[in-house]
Order: sequence, then structure tokens, then C-alpha cells
Amino acid sequence: MENSPIFGTLLREHRKAKGLSLWKFSVAIPYRQANIQRIERGLVEPRVRLAMRLLTVLGVDVGAFMEEMAVKEDLLPTKSTQSDDLAPVLNTAPEKGLEPLGKLLRETRKAYQKSQNAICKAAGYTTRNLIIVENGKQNPKISTVLKLVCAIGCDVAQFFNELARRYQAQEADEAECGQQ
Repeated sequence: MENSPIFGTLLREHRKAKGLSLWKFSVAIPYRQANIQRIERGLVEPRVRLAMRLLTVLGVDVGAFMEEMAVKEDLLPTKSTQSDDLAPVLNTAPEKGLEPLGKLLRETRKAYQKSQNAICKAAGYTTRNLIIVENGKQNPKISTVLKLVCAIGCDVAQFFNELARRYQAQEADEAECGQQ
């Protein structure tokens, strides 16, 4: 799958709307200013973990941002058209040592009774790679995850808000372990 410039364009728009300079943003993350600039220009696309960190530090509603990206990518006709019942998978405790994306993606796919093959066919992704992602061994690009989530048919905003929450919990656990 090729890079999507939409994430970077939206990121730049939101950063500027917050009145945050590229330098201050890069210091807050921390991440090299030149790399953020490349993301904003659409030259590279961040992996999901970095994308969640960028959006969280920027202080935007991750779910609304990703829903907006889905509409601009023509993955959703308009906002909030997906099924909104993610209740079975929301607010479950993240498992230590596992990549939050893989676990949440698997839980959501199963809750919506979708096969790996059906999702991969709809998203243009390989089943082999989805298995690797679900096992927590791969950190795909953010547009890839967005396509997979849209293929499942769940609420995009809810999924990504839950994913951001799980990444934040994992980072807090890792920081706590580092202090001990």
C-alpha cells in the first residue's frame, strides 16, 4: 500500500489551528522536526503507534480525526455511518507486553463476526500480514489500519479513541516499569 498524504495534511491543519510551531510540536513528542515535516508533506506516512502519539500530544480527538481522514480517503461516505456498538471490546484492560492494535483489531473483528479473509479482501491487504498485525508483530501504517477498521464496519471514531486509550495505558505502564 502506498503512502496517503491525507494524514499529514490533516495533522498540519490541526497543528496550525492550535498555534503550535513545528519546533514546539517536535519537542513535545519528542520526534525530529524534519521527520514531522516529511509526514506533514505526505512524503512518509507514520506507523500507527507514532500516529497515535502525534495526535495525542497535539490534543485532538483521535477518533474524530480518523473519521475525518476516512471520509477524505473515500472509505466512508459521511461521518458516523458505521455501526456504533463497540461495547464488547471497549475499556478492556490492555495485556502487558502485547501490541494494543493487534489485540483490539482481533477483538473487534471477532465481535463483528468478520473473517480475516473478508476484511483483507475489502481492505486490499494480505491475510498473512493481518495475522502478523493481530499477533502484535507488526506496526502498520495508519492508512492501512484505517482501511482495515472500515472493512470491519465498526465505528471509526470509537475504535481509534479506544486504540489511543490503550496506547496511553501501555506507555504509562512502560514508564512505571522504567522507574522501578
